[in-house]
This record gives sequence, structure tokens and C-alpha cells, in this order.
Amino acid sequence: MIAGIILAAGKSTRLNSNVPKPFLKISNKRILSYSIETFQEYVDEIIIVVPLEWHQKIKEEYENHNIIIGGETRKESSYRGLLACHQNTSKVLIHDAARPFVNDQIITDCINKLDNYDAVTTAVNPVDTIVTMDKDIIDNVLLRKICKLEQTPQAFKYDIILKAHKSKVIDPTDDIYLAHSQGVECGIVDGCYENFKITNNIDLDIAKIIAKKK
Repeated sequence: MIAGIILAAGKSTRLNSNVPKPFLKISNKRILSYSIETFQEYVDEIIIVVPLEWHQKIKEEYENHNIIIGGETRKESSYRGLLACHQNTSKVLIHDAARPFVNDQIITDCINKLDNYDAVTTAVNPVDTIVTMDKDIIDNVLLRKICKLEQTPQAFKYDIILKAHKSKVIDPTDDIYLAHSQGVECGIVDGCYENFKITNNIDLDIAKIIAKKK
């Protein structure tokens, strides 16, 4: 079985909204719904991880999917999603609900790439030059051709990512970081710039334009 975990348990503090990003509506549809509709064509089950206070409402609205309560951190929410997967799950995709415009090609590429790798991330080429900092001084200027900007979904052999989550890595930035820290060889598939993460109000305005065009 292939499972899709959609993480929607964040607090959306950078958006300054009383409603978490995934539950806002653009073009009369919750942001969460866009990725669900794309994922459900390719996975056997969808697990949606939400905050406690939204659990009952989302459970009523998305009754065909498994709605579970997230944790205090992204890692904890992701781990709870993994534990909720069907016992016969062999592949799992983990996706940020705040990336509503993931497309079919990305999802199928992630699933197929798992035939050759234990973990797969989605990434795009950076437009801007990336620098590293030492306090407020530039420490290094990185070549764009050796850099990628990660997105989600990130895909895994189920037993591999479950084992990685049981490690003692503290506060990993995402699941691929966690897998890589355990020595897992991670493949890459091409993302797309429309698959951006809605983080602030400018992102939300752009998302509304894209949704209207679609």
C-alpha cells in the first residue's frame, strides 16, 4: 500500500491569521483540499494531521480520510502520521498542506523513484544566490549549480522512515533531513515553482491568483 500523509498541524504564526493556513479558503475551497484532490488519485489512503482544536471539524468535512491530531513539533506530527498508516504500507509520501499546487507528475515521480532509493525529496533550482552567514557576516557564497531548494512531498520506504523517526535526532527541519542523518541515500525528483509553500500574506495573494487561473 501507498500512504499519503498531509501535515496541517502548524500554527501559521507568520501569516497572522486566526485560522491556520491549510484551513483558509481560496476560490471557495480550503487550501488543504487542493493537495488532497491531487494525492487521492495516486495513494491508497490519506492521513491528515491537524491541530486538536480543528480535529472534529476537519473529521466531519473529510470523512473519507483518516484525520489525526498532530504534536507540538513537525517531527512529532509526522511520526503520528506514520503510526496511523495501514499495517501493509510499503511506501509513504509526506506533504505540507500549505503547498496546495503539487502536481501529478511530482507525485508519480516520487513514487517511482522509490524503486531505486529508500528516500526521495522534491526540489527546484534556486533563482537567487545562496550565502551562508557567520552572525551578520557572509561566511560563504554557494554556487547555484550545486544547490537545490527542497519542497514536499518527500517519499520513503515506510519501514526506513519509521526507523529514522525513532532515532534521537533533535528538531530536524523535515523528514528527508531525518532520513539523511541516519545514513539513508536520498534521491531527488524535480519539483516546480508553483509548488511553493504559503507562508505569509504575499504568498497567499499569489496562491489566490493561481487558484483562480486553475
